[in-house]
Amino acid sequence: MLIEVIATSLYDAIAIEKYGADRIELIENMSIGGITPDLRMSEEICRYVKLPVNIMIRPHAESFVYNFQDMQQIEEDINYIASKVNANGIVFGSLTEDGHINFSQLEKILKILERTRLSLTFHRAIDASIDPVQSFKDLTQYKGTALERVLTSGGKNTAIDGQENICKMLEIVHNQSSSIQIMAGSGLTPTNINDFLATAKVSELHFGSGLRNIDNQLQKCFFEELKIQLGLK
Repeated sequence: MLIEVIATSLYDAIAIEKYGADRIELIENMSIGGITPDLRMSEEICRYVKLPVNIMIRPHAESFVYNFQDMQQIEEDINYIASKVNANGIVFGSLTEDGHINFSQLEKILKILERTRLSLTFHRAIDASIDPVQSFKDLTQYKGTALERVLTSGGKNTAIDGQENICKMLEIVHNQSSSIQIMAGSGLTPTNINDFLATAKVSELHFGSGLRNIDNQLQKCFFEELKIQLGLK
């Protein structure tokens, strides 16, 4: 089981590595779902920690619909990361005005990533699409590209509420022998993780507030409890 945890600072990243997670998602402003972090900070973090770091590329939190200027910024940020930051990958997703995957924008990003070592996680834009299960099925056509995984809550506010749809996505992976991973996230905690996994047998888990206290600070005891629940300690 792979555990990915959100970081918003160098302090977070150091704690996540120390507490035993497997990968970091680096963002800014978790309260609005995350946007692109400061890329100079990203450089520092990727130099300092040994864990793989995936960096969110999202120019604003208004929606997942991006105009020409947004895409220019997105491309500029990806090129900066590819040339200056020792990151593992980027986290990106975009939709059309009518709520479908924006394939032209996605393909543009995948073409850029072909020239780099960076992987792509398609983020929870999928959960804002008209039909998240169909959207996931559409994304499986990109197996063999930089697209390695999809982060999803199954189209609901939390992965607990969306576990039925996550199971449908897992069935698509099985039926198509797809290499694209499903990473479940949103609302997962050490106390509900086993009930979730009893139904939705994903191999990657994503945690944000579920491992933090009410002051939004990462807590070692939550990591330890999570490992106990997962049989990792």
